[in-house]
Amino acid sequence: MSITAAVTIDDLRHAALTGGGKIADHVTDDVEFTEIDQRTPPAAPEVHRGRSALVALAEDLERRGIQMEVADGFLAGDRGAVRMVCTYPDGRKVVEHALLTLRNGKIARWDGVQAWDG
Repeated sequence: MSITAAVTIDDLRHAALTGGGKIADHVTDDVEFTEIDQRTPPAAPEVHRGRSALVALAEDLERRGIQMEVADGFLAGDRGAVRMVCTYPDGRKVVEHALLTLRNGKIARWDGVQAWDG
């Protein structure tokens, strides 16, 4: 029997700093990533399903020069919360607060609400 190591906030910080594809190590195959912001309100949130969709999103952000940082957070048991700060090349920032659900030590669900500069 193999033991699955649980993701840590430091793992997420490292993944955010080192590139989009690194998040794949810390999510389930069927991860669901939901974002609510001024473009995608609660009635019609943006939803990405599956590891490959989430990796593609992270790699797109990286290609566009958007720097991601896990500024704060905690994980406890099968729940967690993070504060992400994304900085665009022109200096604009997006802050996201997200609630996480973990399964077998990996992120299975990410529900985020974003606030954008200007």
